[in-house]
Amino acid sequence: MRIALVALVALASFCRSANADLLARADSLYALRAEGAEYDRALREPIAEAIAAYRQAAEAQPESIETQWKLLRSLFFEGQYTGYSRPERRARYEEAVEQAEEYLAQAAERCGGKQTWVRGTRADIARLCNPDDAAQLYLWSAIAWAQWGRASGLLDAVRSGMATKLNDYALRVVELDPACEGGGGQRLLASLHARLPNIPLITGFVRREKAIPLATDALALDPAHPGNRYIYATVLYRVDPERRTEAKDLLRQLAAETPSGPWRVEWRNLCRRAQNWLNGNYAP
Repeated sequence: MRIALVALVALASFCRSANADLLARADSLYALRAEGAEYDRALREPIAEAIAAYRQAAEAQPESIETQWKLLRSLFFEGQYTGYSRPERRARYEEAVEQAEEYLAQAAERCGGKQTWVRGTRADIARLCNPDDAAQLYLWSAIAWAQWGRASGLLDAVRSGMATKLNDYALRVVELDPACEGGGGQRLLASLHARLPNIPLITGFVRREKAIPLATDALALDPAHPGNRYIYATVLYRVDPERRTEAKDLLRQLAAETPSGPWRVEWRNLCRRAQNWLNGNYAP
């Protein structure tokens, strides 16, 4: 009996080690996603390999929230930065949205039930799950919905209730981990409040006066983050016309940067978008 127990413990330890190796391999492939990129256009093969590795890790360890949000993150990169057409992006984000909703439902079951998952505090979640991973799952689920909305058009996005999901998910990110992705929840919320119209029963939560404080919070969390600087500048531009000179100065700084490192494709994309704003090619 004791020998059998020792064997089971050894097998469990081996499985955990093997699963950790699968996730580590996927992470190492994800870190290579910018290899061979032309400015902010990435090659499809590196991120496809990372996605395949994350899928393998997710199948081997279906209870791992970390693996799930990292898969969603890689699906976002593929759709956003590898040059797919709008219909192709929509198809990929439809898959990401379906996957995200499935993962969120599974996480609710594992992390204390729907009430705890949707409304519980960080401490409540921490009793059963890693709250940092929970925040990341909410964040990348929100981003999947946001990108699906952009690829699908305003009418489909409104019908789907996308804006409400984005708001709810981003609020959960901030509640569970305000520092998630250097202020990712605050960036999403700032953009929502700056861009969306206030439509009763659809986007009644929108408040223009919240946009700048949220963008300011994100920037304070990580002043070097190019996404925080971009959102801060564009929110100023949209919401406070008297501060457009300040916004343009920030955009010029961003547009002139020379990105490096694993995040260089995403960073270059923000540099290009900053230059587009300076050229007048933006959606007010």
